[in-house]
Amino acid sequence: MIRLIQQVRTVRSELNVPPGARLPLLLKDADATALGRLGRYRDLITALARLTSAEALAGPEPRGAVQDAIEGATLLLPIADVIDITAERARLDKEIGRLDGEVARVDKKLGNEAFVAKAPPEVVETERERRAEALAARGRLDGALRRLATL
Repeated sequence: MIRLIQQVRTVRSELNVPPGARLPLLLKDADATALGRLGRYRDLITALARLTSAEALAGPEPRGAVQDAIEGATLLLPIADVIDITAERARLDKEIGRLDGEVARVDKKLGNEAFVAKAPPEVVETERERRAEALAARGRLDGALRRLATL
């Protein structure tokens, strides 16, 4: 249940879904355990993940829904009516470009032997941490862009 709520919140955040927008949640190919948890904790899930409903998918997948895998099911969030998909793709592309620039800048610094030799070790470590954080953020944005590509 906690993982499901976290995944819904992550998808909403990555795709810039407005905080006040309430979405339906559909579980596709849910196993018995996932369906049991959904039945027991439906009210809590809908409240904490800001959903209008949480149901097992009956019928075809709705158009404009992003998918994400969780243990025992695939979650579907129909977001096409809530966000401007084209604008969101452009925003993600721009942010990915910015992060690529940041990584290139840090790589250039760390590739400079004079910088690494003369800079205090904590400064070099800070730059390595910045690079790692930028790469992690880029990975999250790549995932969000892949989700949008399916719409």
